[in-house]
Amino acid sequence: MKNIKKLVLASILASLATVFLIVGSVFEILDLTISAIASFAVIISVIELKPKYGFGVFVVSSVLGLIFMPTRTAPLYYVFFLGWYPILKYALAKTNRFVSWVVKLSAFNTGGALLIIFFKSLFGIKAFTAPLVLGLLVCGNVFFVVYDLALSGIIMLYIVKFRKMLGLGKLFK
Repeated sequence: MKNIKKLVLASILASLATVFLIVGSVFEILDLTISAIASFAVIISVIELKPKYGFGVFVVSSVLGLIFMPTRTAPLYYVFFLGWYPILKYALAKTNRFVSWVVKLSAFNTGGALLIIFFKSLFGIKAFTAPLVLGLLVCGNVFFVVYDLALSGIIMLYIVKFRKMLGLGKLFK
């Protein structure tokens, strides 16, 4: 019975992430913000269930996002970094801070570089010159550090305040 409850919660969270990605696709100016918000579904599934359920939520919402969205930018941000990052953050939580930051920044830069290559090859954008790419990566790293720190605070807020309010912990006892 516990596994069915976990699967149902994971399905609800995947649906919620997909709905957020739809909103990000409809209102394109919010695509990056909404992708970050959609990643909270993965965070909740990792905290309340297990990382494998978080990975399932990420995969399902990514596939649905790429198939059904009118524009692909929000799902692409989610697929290339924001969706799977909470799982990585959870895995690195107990490691050395320096090693953790090196791995996190490497993962972000790899995802960002792949996203730039994807956009360049798919859309044939010629504007991606070396100085622009370097500027995007520098600004992106600043964004990422702020995002990671904010995410840590939001995770703590969820664990301390909202977890009790939602009562999800009682559901699996």
